[in-house]
Amino acid sequence: SFTYSVTVTNNGDSAATNVSLVDILPSGVSYVSHIAPAGTSYDNTTGIWNIGSLPYPGTKTLNISVTANQVTADTVVTNTANNLQQDQADIDTSNNQASANVTVLAAPIISLQKNSSTITDPVNGTTNPKAIPGAIVEYVITISNGGGSDADSVSISDTLDTDITFVADAYAGQDLLVVNDGTTITPCNADAGDGDSDGCALDGQDLTVGNTNLAITVTAGTSLVVTYRVLIP
Repeated sequence: SFTYSVTVTNNGDSAATNVSLVDILPSGVSYVSHIAPAGTSYDNTTGIWNIGSLPYPGTKTLNISVTANQVTADTVVTNTANNLQQDQADIDTSNNQASANVTVLAAPIISLQKNSSTITDPVNGTTNPKAIPGAIVEYVITISNGGGSDADSVSISDTLDTDITFVADAYAGQDLLVVNDGTTITPCNADAGDGDSDGCALDGQDLTVGNTNLAITVTAGTSLVVTYRVLIP
């Protein structure tokens, strides 16, 4: 969020009456609130700031607080105050309009999805397996960045149900399969004895991927996929 400050100054040699201007907020921002000087009024819908009398010398300032709207790419938002009017003739109209540019930076837009599938069970094997005791179930967690900038220091935390057991070495000697933008991150093991040095850990039933030892950045338009398996006792 940020604030626009609109200042009107009487540079003439006498008071100005029925002074007003228009400041319609651009589409890239949303109105939050405003502070208008005593005796003046601002309508954020029409953009009209009714100032009334402005003595000489005299200055009045309107502050409009806004929030930036979400953008998918860095965007310059221009706010213009114009249509300054008063009863008296203005001998210098060159300074009756002013604009302010603000660059709204694109932000990451993160979404998370978790799916599961049964890999094998002791009765059916891998043919149409069921989630019965002795079955192996695979969970897939996907974090997607649909925004216009990268998401840094991404981490995933997942608490396993108490009635399932984490399966170690499920993926060619690795406990978890972590793929970031198509690239597999190795190693990623949840061993309690490695001090979480590879950025993957299992503390009781709490599984985490990503820490100071594994800084994960999900770039714009890509996904991070974490896959692991559990045993149904």
